[in-house]
Amino acid sequence: MPLCLHHQQPIAEITLIQFPTEELQLFCSKCPKSQDGSLEIVQILDRLSKIQIEDESNVENYLNFLSNRINAIKQEFLQVIESFSKQVKDQIKFFKQQIITPETINYYSSIQQFTSEDLKQLSTLFALNFRLDNHSFSYNKTNSIIQQQIIILHNKIKKVNQLKIQIENSFNPDYQTQSSIQTDEEDCFNEKPTGYKNYIEKDRIQYSQQIRGIEFSVDNQYVFAHSHELPLTAFKIVNNKLTAYQKLEQKSQNISSIACSKMVNRIYVVSDKYLEVYEENQQNHWTHIKQFEMLQTIHLIQISMSELIGLTLKNIVMLWPQQGNEERNKISLPQKHKKIVRSISFNYNSSFLLTACEDILVIWKISNSNQIEIYQCFENQSIIYAQFSDSVKNIFCAVNRFGNRAFWKPDIQGLFYEAQAIYSSSSTFGCTIKFRLNSKLIIIGNHSIQLFEEDQQNDNEWIVKQQIKVNCWNLDVSKDAKYIVADDFRNLCLYVREE
Repeated sequence: MPLCLHHQQPIAEITLIQFPTEELQLFCSKCPKSQDGSLEIVQILDRLSKIQIEDESNVENYLNFLSNRINAIKQEFLQVIESFSKQVKDQIKFFKQQIITPETINYYSSIQQFTSEDLKQLSTLFALNFRLDNHSFSYNKTNSIIQQQIIILHNKIKKVNQLKIQIENSFNPDYQTQSSIQTDEEDCFNEKPTGYKNYIEKDRIQYSQQIRGIEFSVDNQYVFAHSHELPLTAFKIVNNKLTAYQKLEQKSQNISSIACSKMVNRIYVVSDKYLEVYEENQQNHWTHIKQFEMLQTIHLIQISMSELIGLTLKNIVMLWPQQGNEERNKISLPQKHKKIVRSISFNYNSSFLLTACEDILVIWKISNSNQIEIYQCFENQSIIYAQFSDSVKNIFCAVNRFGNRAFWKPDIQGLFYEAQAIYSSSSTFGCTIKFRLNSKLIIIGNHSIQLFEEDQQNDNEWIVKQQIKVNCWNLDVSKDAKYIVADDFRNLCLYVREE
């Protein structure tokens, strides 16, 4: 075991490395505690010894694909991407080292032979696989940090490939037919253009009260629903049927809003002045882990990709960063709404927040969790429901109190404008808007279920492809757009997309 340079005592604590650029700090028992936070080596080893190894083959396959992709591009276009290639390969190597295997656990079984490099690897491994939760650590089996970094790497590689194609096309117009590298349109991660596929009703469960909320978990394995009669319940879809899996409440509470995490299997439940948090444990059972009390009744909740919590208290909007979940971390936004806020939505990368009520639509710019400012305001729009897209395109769809739909896009300066309006003759009292398939599909539940698809001839317009005639206000769509679970007033309905 290395000795502390200041006190010549064995190292007892180390800081946790979450990214390749971070430096490892070593502390003996006499060293002052690190402000960045450190953890005892014995505690790390104890946690590692209790891990139940998960199958990480999907992550391995994805990383291998990225490595092969970079190598192929590098061979044909070495000078353009040499430095970028090294950066990506270093990061891939870093991530592959963090996947826990039985061999990993055995390697760290003896503390006495540790070198400084071993401690650095141990710190990184623990930080990437464990989550600090209320001053205790829990094993994060979804390994969300690695997953998010893989997505970032994949997007970077696609951008480099696009640049490569543009440059080579300037020298050789026939490049796309000659090159052995797939073009972006042929990328195996993109769906090939096909005709629209209809959704067919496959199951229906009848209740005596109107369904009030529906939400899919991040892994699509569960769908949550609740009403005044139905306690918050996790359903599973088995053989195109909705099957009740677990009741999260003993009896029905006055739930006003629910929202699932975008990173882990966690659901946030708003009831009166309380915010309840449930998580799936290693036994695949949903357990209550936290409760927070606010000073006023909470109406809406929304969770960003970066796990930033947005809350509305009548006409007040609050942001709540996840770090620590302490009362002092809550941020009240400047009060712009005079009426009750009807909808709240984060964009894909958590840089914008959208809030809407009948008197004003506000787009907020989020520079960081402590710096939020008004980006654009639109008054007298009568918009009461608005939702950002599921992609980096920063599109959003809005519905006003007359039921009219509008699709908004940013212009070349980044300012939002109404790109398309679809008029309706009916007013609206409830609405849900969902984007799927990289914003190519939009599903709106508002008296009926309308499905819009982006016009391939005009990317500024969406076309109604299907309308399901049900009395729907609440719905959610699985991330792959295969399933829609929606209410038909007192019925919970399952719709499955044609193969």
